[in-house]
Amino acid sequence: MQQLEPRLNGVAPLPSSPRTAEPPSAPAKRTGTTRRRLPDGPCMTHDVWIYRIVVTSFAAVLVLTALGALMLAFTGQDLPQTASTLFIALTSGAVGALAGLLAPSPKG
Repeated sequence: MQQLEPRLNGVAPLPSSPRTAEPPSAPAKRTGTTRRRLPDGPCMTHDVWIYRIVVTSFAAVLVLTALGALMLAFTGQDLPQTASTLFIALTSGAVGALAGLLAPSPKG
């Protein structure tokens, strides 16, 4: 392998033609390979319980952050900037996720 000499501007010139260029070798053929078969049983296309767990967890995050914000507002305590940003991020993320999950999917 030939080493390139660095220049003052940091750009090293490449040689104009390779000295020891070898043609690429042909890929080796595989022997004894079989194609994958499709599964015999039905694929899992719709799982109601996972959907319910995800929706419930996002709803719980939304309710808990809203209740926490209301409790802090009624106690009159000042929050640092990061805590208020965290409340806003959690509630807006939970609302967006619930809107995306509960919106009807287009039939097409």
